[in-house]
Amino acid sequence: MRHSHGFALVELLISIAIIMILATLTYGAFQTTNRHKSLDTDALKVLNQLKQARSLTLAAKNADQWGVHLATSSVTLFEGASYDAGDSSNVIVPMHPLVTISNIDLAGGGSEVIFDRLTGETAHAGTTTLSLVASSTVQRTLVIYRTGVVEMQ
Repeated sequence: MRHSHGFALVELLISIAIIMILATLTYGAFQTTNRHKSLDTDALKVLNQLKQARSLTLAAKNADQWGVHLATSSVTLFEGASYDAGDSSNVIVPMHPLVTISNIDLAGGGSEVIFDRLTGETAHAGTTTLSLVASSTVQRTLVIYRTGVVEMQ
């Protein structure tokens, strides 16, 4: 009777197939997690820019008010009562390519949130929604209150 040492070709192919199936499932789960993490990270970026603009306004930095311009692929922190795209002091924060600002619904229309000196309030209260480019149903909404407080829902 002969004893075989090693694996048969069929056993090897079955093992490789199982490994490939597991790798495919793991990769899919990783991609989903990565997209959601990108959305959460960018929502926090926008939230922090809004909070920073309010904080700079309350601190009266440069004796001026500050605001944030919202665009589909970036947010811009700016100084002054109105947004000037060509101002060299603007701080532009790009969004991850998988994330977009899909909805901007601010009082008075427009896409800028400007905070009032001394009070930190804003006349541009409303909401802005960030979503995944590939799936607009996966969203994070930021609420900007009249008091200038901003929160993520």
